[in-house]
Amino acid sequence: MLLSFTTTIRHLCTGLKWFRIPDTVIELLSFMYRYIFLFLDEVATIWIAQKSRLGHASWKKTIQSFGILGGMLIIRAFERSERTYEAMQVRGYKGDGILMVNLSPWRKREYLFTTGILFLAPFLVYAGTIPVW
Repeated sequence: MLLSFTTTIRHLCTGLKWFRIPDTVIELLSFMYRYIFLFLDEVATIWIAQKSRLGHASWKKTIQSFGILGGMLIIRAFERSERTYEAMQVRGYKGDGILMVNLSPWRKREYLFTTGILFLAPFLVYAGTIPVW
């Protein structure tokens, strides 16, 4: 979880490519990341519209409003996917548009740090300094 909060999506995709994850999976993950924020905006827009029309006045209305919100989100997501697919076709998209970061070769400092952590961690766990579960 911490990795996803501190690392950009481009660096994560580059790391997945380094681990030899198929390009299709990496591309799907990058699309999901890109569009999840658009869907959250859609949910917020629909939610505000429902609240302004008293869509959450009672328990029954709230359940109905959630159902309508889910249905509208599916419809809007499908429409957006069609528009995106058509735009990608027009622009000649062939499936090779994964954004990658050029990885620089490791320097001596990175090797020493990684080696030090790998040797030090078991001793810290054994000594009880770092709790394991």
